[in-house]
Amino acid sequence: MVALAKRLSGPLPRAILMAGSAMLFVGCTGARVGVELPSAMIYRDTTAPMTIDRDRRTGAPTEIPETLNVGRSQSYQLDFSVPGIDWTRGFSIGWGDMSLETALREGNLESVTYADGRQLQILRIFTKAQIIAYGPPEGSSSQQ
Repeated sequence: MVALAKRLSGPLPRAILMAGSAMLFVGCTGARVGVELPSAMIYRDTTAPMTIDRDRRTGAPTEIPETLNVGRSQSYQLDFSVPGIDWTRGFSIGWGDMSLETALREGNLESVTYADGRQLQILRIFTKAQIIAYGPPEGSSSQQ
C-alpha cells in the first residue's frame, strides 16, 4: 500500500486520479431532445415523449395505429472534453439534422401526431440524438 502511495505522489498520477474521480461524480450532459433524459456514465439508450397532451397529461398512445407513418431525424456528436477541465469544453464534433422538418420529409408525413426523443450515448464520447415523429401519410387528408 505504501509503494502505491509513493507511485501516486507525482503531479501527473494525481491529475489522472483527479480526472478519473471527476468523471465518476459528474453526470452526463449533452443535447436535449425535448425532455431531460436520465444520466448515465457508461451507456445510455433512452426514449421519452416529446409531445404531451396537456389535458390528459399523457404522452404517446399506448398503441401506434397502423395508419400512422414514422419519420426519423438524427444528429451525432463526438465529445473529447474532460469533465472538470474547462479549457477542454469545446473539443467536440457534431453533425446531422435533427429537425422535425427532416423527420416529416423522411417519413413522408403530412403532419405530426406525436413525437419521441431518443438518445444513445456511449462513455460520454459518442452521442446519437434522434427525433421519431408519427403522423398520417402525406396526402391522406385529401383522400377523405
